[in-house]
Amino acid sequence: PGEVKIGIGVNSGLCCVGNMGSRQRLSYSLIGDTVNMAARLEGLTNIKSIWSNLEIAGATNIPENSLNFAFIVNVLFESKKQENILAEARRLLKPGGKLLVVDWSQTSAPFGPPQASRVNLADIQNSAQKLNLKLIDQFQAGPYHFGLIFQKS
Repeated sequence: PGEVKIGIGVNSGLCCVGNMGSRQRLSYSLIGDTVNMAARLEGLTNIKSIWSNLEIAGATNIPENSLNFAFIVNVLFESKKQENILAEARRLLKPGGKLLVVDWSQTSAPFGPPQASRVNLADIQNSAQKLNLKLIDQFQAGPYHFGLIFQKS
């Protein structure tokens, strides 16, 4: 408990990377035999893709209060229902579980979504506070992204 272990699998080959799905069900994913092989080489046999509409409470087919960690990376800028997405992540987290949010900063960049589509950092923090998610860390995740770590009360 309290210890985080990370394994990184390195493999080469063809895979499909990017936003997949439709406007109703969108996920940034890596899929393909290459990804599966890298996971197996690292002994990561418990990785499973689960498609869901995070904007709908209870839509994710994962039991409530079952995750130690949840990641929302480059997703919030795609939605007008950002608080719903945070609420669904909170529902899935165990008490004391942590949520990592990484998304596009409102700074100009030579690529990425239009600046008008990028999320407001203060809005995300306010939504998280309403959901009893306590901000425990904030950082710059590269030149064009912010990072926030919340903990479920």
